Amino acid sequence: MYNNKRSTMKFNKLFFVTIASFLLLFSCKTLKNTQLPFQIKDASYYMWFLNEDERGTNISIELSTFPKNIVFEAVVFEGVKLPVAVAKDTDKCILNAAQTAPLSKLKTEQQVAKGENRLIYTQNGKQKAIAIKEFRREKTVYYNK
Repeated sequence: MYNNKRSTMKFNKLFFVTIASFLLLFSCKTLKNTQLPFQIKDASYYMWFLNEDERGTNISIELSTFPKNIVFEAVVFEGVKLPVAVAKDTDKCILNAAQTAPLSKLKTEQQVAKGENRLIYTQNGKQKAIAIKEFRREKTVYYNK
């Protein structure tokens, strides 16, 4: 009876290891197939002040390459969704967005958005998003000083 329990335990352990290995192998293959066609090299922002009403935040995202089949739409930064403007160079692509204060005469399109900081884009007709874990803060800029 003792040998029966022992062989059952060995079988259960072998079965568990086989299933776990299969799941791990399958999940790794899935991750490789979902790689992004671009990488975020840098994400930064700086605040700027002209006067009490005219102030805002400029956001810049540098990508490793400029993918041809992607349309960049917006960035969600600190709970606000802002449209991005694309500036491409021969070796890099930079996305820029601006947020202004509520009383500013410089109006920018902005919407309240829930969730994490992210870049929203469309690829092959499907809207997607990539999380931006960290924005580097640059020095605040004061105009007319």
